[in-house]
Amino acid sequence: MLRPDRGAWEVRHEREVTVVGWEEVIVPAGKFRALKIEADGGFFRLDGPQRGTVKSAYWYVPEVKRWVKYAVEQTMLGRAWTKEGDELVDFRVQ
Repeated sequence: MLRPDRGAWEVRHEREVTVVGWEEVIVPAGKFRALKIEADGGFFRLDGPQRGTVKSAYWYVPEVKRWVKYAVEQTMLGRAWTKEGDELVDFRVQ
């Protein structure tokens, strides 16, 4: 990973992925029947002591050919680090 303010650093990510099942999800682009997928695990820097955990969830819709929603929470050194997500606003299948 390259961060212009701090230089380059190397990180290893490890996840266990689980297909939870079908769920109805509502996002700005509409209401969908989505396959929920969770990925939990951690990461650690190869060049330093920092390590953390990651918990992610994705809602994938085959008809849209991509996820329509995702959420990710990360901790580093046992403290909350980042929490982010995104939802599909509009789409066009080609």
